[in-house]
Amino acid sequence: MNFVLDTNAVSETRKTRPNSAFLAWLEAQEPARLFITTITMGEAWLGLHGLPPNHSDYQSIKRFINNLPMTYRVLKFDLRAAAIWGELTAGANGPLPLRDSFIGAIARSRGYRIVTRDVGPFERMAAKCSTHGSEDRKWAKCRLSHRLGSKPANFTARRAHVPPRVAVGALAGRFFRVIYDRYGNIQARCGC
Repeated sequence: MNFVLDTNAVSETRKTRPNSAFLAWLEAQEPARLFITTITMGEAWLGLHGLPPNHSDYQSIKRFINNLPMTYRVLKFDLRAAAIWGELTAGANGPLPLRDSFIGAIARSRGYRIVTRDVGPFERMAAKCSTHGSEDRKWAKCRLSHRLGSKPANFTARRAHVPPRVAVGALAGRFFRVIYDRYGNIQARCGC
């Protein structure tokens, strides 16, 4: 099973007194199954740049952020996630925090579970969350269902449909063509 770590899960690993149950769970996971998103990277950079450059931890936080893509695989907000984000936002039970809704859409577009400390936004996206840990230090794994309220809980998420397309451009003086499939994956490239 693959997991997308919410920003609060990533930052937990940097705390002076992190949640020991969460760290034990994290250490037990296969690294290839742990992901973060470009949204989490942006939130981490936002936090760093909110600090004065002379802050005592500024350089160590900067190194931590620079090492995140080497520690976790990074997922992007792509066409599949955009289509799902529109569906999630339109059908959500109440307003959604923008960054959490992006992370939720990225995770659902791939059928991955979200690991978070803040289940509220994901529950408003109709996620099924299972919590772990003590009341004051809870962690949850959330799974977003296919359609908001329209599919059974055991339904497996599938990719959003994006029409096939062809992009043509020039690179280093040569024309090229990239053919994408209906899921937004590159199918073929050719120098023409």
